[in-house]
Amino acid sequence: MNRFALLWVIALTGCAATYAPPVTPQREFAQAIEGSKSDLARAAKQVLISEGYRIAGADESAGKITTAKRNIRLTPEQADCGTTMGINYLWDDRTTSAISIGIFTEDNKVAVKVKMTATYMPDYNPQSIAMMCVSTGSIEKRLMGKIAAIVQQ
Repeated sequence: MNRFALLWVIALTGCAATYAPPVTPQREFAQAIEGSKSDLARAAKQVLISEGYRIAGADESAGKITTAKRNIRLTPEQADCGTTMGINYLWDDRTTSAISIGIFTEDNKVAVKVKMTATYMPDYNPQSIAMMCVSTGSIEKRLMGKIAAIVQQ
């Protein structure tokens, strides 16, 4: 193996070794919103559909709604997916991301859980890096605000 090839291999493995996982702690996002469980569930379903999500499961009497995974371009303001050499993966156009949403309602309360994933596909290496991401809460808070607005009409 020539010296250039050896240096190239060392550089590639060195970059992979610098991955730092998310530092944002996982949190629950819930809010008190006045309304019955079924009214809140109907409003949540309306918000999700208006935002382009496909409902994968809905049980309004149980207050549970889940969406199918949706490809979405996450931003560092929405998620923490980790860094490499101090650079956020979400800033790189080679990173793709997706989310699915679960909304859980009970009388006078809505909880939103967003599951986020991201994949980084470097140009120099055909192997992708799969990452789990942690939400910063901006998506959850925005959805809860829209649900509250519908119920309060």
